[in-house]
Amino acid sequence: MSTEVLERTALYLDNLGLLSGYSPRYHRWHDDDLNQNTPVAVFRHTGDGNSDTFKQEYDVTITLLAASISNTVAVGDAATAIVKAFRGTGTVAGVIKFEMLGNQQGPFYLENDRPLYQINVRVFTEDQ
Repeated sequence: MSTEVLERTALYLDNLGLLSGYSPRYHRWHDDDLNQNTPVAVFRHTGDGNSDTFKQEYDVTITLLAASISNTVAVGDAATAIVKAFRGTGTVAGVIKFEMLGNQQGPFYLENDRPLYQINVRVFTEDQ
């Protein structure tokens, strides 16, 4: 799976201003991210839907990691805004549509008390 679908997903959210303040990461976060107080948005490929010669479906998980436990409500609000965007009709170049897979999940807490939320979305493309 190329990083391109992950980047397109991040671009869509960034164009809407929904990643403001978050450092995007692809495939994984770095150990340094866990030791700093910087919010991180991790985009990972977590599966595939039905694909054929006309369209491809990729499942993407977005993990929003807040800076500290005091940001639990803010990261939850950010996750909710992202879910609403994916449930709308917007898209970005190279993506036919986005489709939410379930609801946002969280908050979960890391051992250092940093909260995180996860969002699962199916990304439909026709050029992969």
